[in-house]
Amino acid sequence: MMSRHLFYRSMREDLRHKVWMIVLSALVSFLAVPVVWLVMRSNMPVNWEVIDSAFNNDVEQMEYAVKKLLNFYNGYLIWMGSFFAISAALLSGLYGFRYVLHKNMVDLYHSLPVKRNMLYRVCYLNGILVWAAPYLLNILLTLMLMSGLMGRVGGSAAVAKMLGQAMLSFLAVLLIFLLVYHTVLLALMLSGNILNTLTSMLILGFGVISVLGMWVSYLQYYMSTYYYVDNFSNIAIYSSPLFAAIYLGFSIMEFPADTGWLLLMNGGVAAVTGCLSWLVYQRRSSELAEQGVRNKVVTAFLRGITGVLAGMGGWIFFVLVTDNMGGLLGLAWKSFGAILLSVLVFGGLDVIFHMDFKAFFNHRLQMAGVVGLSLLICCAFYRDWFGYDDYLPSKSEIAELAVYDGAFSNRYGSRLSSAEAALENMHYRDVDTIYDYLEHATGRGGSEGEGIQGDEGIYTKVTLKSGRSYYRFYRVPADKNLLWPLFTSQEYLEQAYLIDDVSAADGINITFTREGESVSVREVKDAQVIVQAYNQDLMEHTDEVLFLNKRLLVRMRLEWMNRNSDGERWMSYTVIVNTAMEHTIEALRQAGYGKWVEEPDVSEISAIELGLHSNHGLITSPEDIMTTARKLYGVELDKDFAQGEVRTSEAAEYVGSVDDTNDEKKMVLQITNRAEIEELFEHISYTSCGENIFIKGYVKITLVDNSGNIRECYYQKGNLPMKYIQRFAQLAESDV
Repeated sequence: MMSRHLFYRSMREDLRHKVWMIVLSALVSFLAVPVVWLVMRSNMPVNWEVIDSAFNNDVEQMEYAVKKLLNFYNGYLIWMGSFFAISAALLSGLYGFRYVLHKNMVDLYHSLPVKRNMLYRVCYLNGILVWAAPYLLNILLTLMLMSGLMGRVGGSAAVAKMLGQAMLSFLAVLLIFLLVYHTVLLALMLSGNILNTLTSMLILGFGVISVLGMWVSYLQYYMSTYYYVDNFSNIAIYSSPLFAAIYLGFSIMEFPADTGWLLLMNGGVAAVTGCLSWLVYQRRSSELAEQGVRNKVVTAFLRGITGVLAGMGGWIFFVLVTDNMGGLLGLAWKSFGAILLSVLVFGGLDVIFHMDFKAFFNHRLQMAGVVGLSLLICCAFYRDWFGYDDYLPSKSEIAELAVYDGAFSNRYGSRLSSAEAALENMHYRDVDTIYDYLEHATGRGGSEGEGIQGDEGIYTKVTLKSGRSYYRFYRVPADKNLLWPLFTSQEYLEQAYLIDDVSAADGINITFTREGESVSVREVKDAQVIVQAYNQDLMEHTDEVLFLNKRLLVRMRLEWMNRNSDGERWMSYTVIVNTAMEHTIEALRQAGYGKWVEEPDVSEISAIELGLHSNHGLITSPEDIMTTARKLYGVELDKDFAQGEVRTSEAAEYVGSVDDTNDEKKMVLQITNRAEIEELFEHISYTSCGENIFIKGYVKITLVDNSGNIRECYYQKGNLPMKYIQRFAQLAESDV
């Protein structure tokens, strides 16, 4: 009983010295929470029209109004509270335990008739109370002011939701405060002055995330096949409490579904750092006051990790300064940068920790070891000594493969998020095909790929029989024999092309795009049937659907909000319907969208116009015009046609026009010969698609029907006969 009385008495006495902190905290909390809310409430008649609609019992507007009001707690209160909590934690920690940094004060405090454990608890709890109590009271005051409006807008359920969100926001901000507060206390207990405290706090608070950041930076810079996988970032974040405090507030606002996990993990980190600060305080010597950091293990660790990071930073700095100069001279400059910064930072920390300029070279052997380790790590990345880029497991070690290429997918949205999902869910187990793919990816395959030029960037995950997986981004030779088996496999189709079941969709919409016209259809009839038909075509006619060597009829963008036990997820797919997709075409006709897949009869076409736009200042001869036309239409030279030779083409019906405007030469060939119209019509599509290693793409052209109506269509590259290219040259020659 006496101990408890003494504890509360000590708390009151300590708070008496911190009245200014309480007043400051109360003032800031009052201005930042209830005053801001009152300002927002005053502006609502002008800026929040939705409130009036909610008062008129508009259910949809009521839900939106409640959501917008709750944003005060799950949005504003978190980012503002985070800033306030971090500032308060720094102030409370440094001021509340300032006595440990001064010899006269530490002797006085330790001579008080209380145990060191009780003294720590008194200062520790008061440091939290001077911030938390005023902040919580102002939140409660704001809840009282806000509850009337929330009740009118959303009823008692909305008020209960507001209370829960307010308490959740307070808990999150409290954890942010504790993460910073405990890190400050741990640094204080290790140090004897403010400079050492701040130095230790920064290294402890950001050290692990800095190591990961430098490691990832080197991988990105030096490893051409590096693909970042978020396997270790959570460990690095949680091991860096100052960074974790900042990240926690951001994450709760951006990823509310993960709030429970975030609070649990950060609560554990805060508990660990708090226990460490208390344990170090118990072992802290009073003589440490006004000194540096004296623990040899701690100083060696802090100097070592910071010295290595500095060396790696110095290497990169001189890479930039010397424009990544190669050869021995470039290596010498990069090594100089690594040695210089490593020595400066290592020695500088020794000076700070010992508070003596003569201590710069106190640990010469350790300094040499850190410098050597920095150079070793930098050279290992520079020369890829660990074989990252060309790593190839033996065939007997390989278990399965997962790949993803955004150019071969109908997913719309973040390419990286789609890649991550595909790599984790795809399980391709044909070891012979996998090994052949990896050989080419690492530069050890020797076969050529059906005359296809260039490389393709592919996200890759390889899983070994040992259970270990590794991730890469490979530039793979564009060999159809190599890649097509992967891209058309059942495993890949499921992750990149097949569309999920839309039965749980909340209102699917389809945007049809054809012949320059784009129309969005809401609440699509028979959407499930259309999706199932597309999936069936994909499995039955895989090559035709993916290779797009048939006439393209319409582009469809399918979008919907899918709600399930995992929450809401926006789904979006792009489907290009071609003439081989018989099931999809029939489903669209049955659903009443047949006009988007109908084809005109070639007899209805009176002319086809081929256009060519070229810069007038750069192209001055018929030969240049031909080169430009061939590149635009993807036409290779005939074997018997010499570069620069303009031949007279066969007699045919066509009209040519040249228009010079704004320094641009615009040429148009209008083909009117019936035989040539039928020849060109075979390769005409009504929409287009992007290019990839197997598809050259499309050029926009114009069809004119017998009534004079104009259709915007597309011509598949690589299929235009050379005689039409010659006509552009002849047209240019006649214009000259």
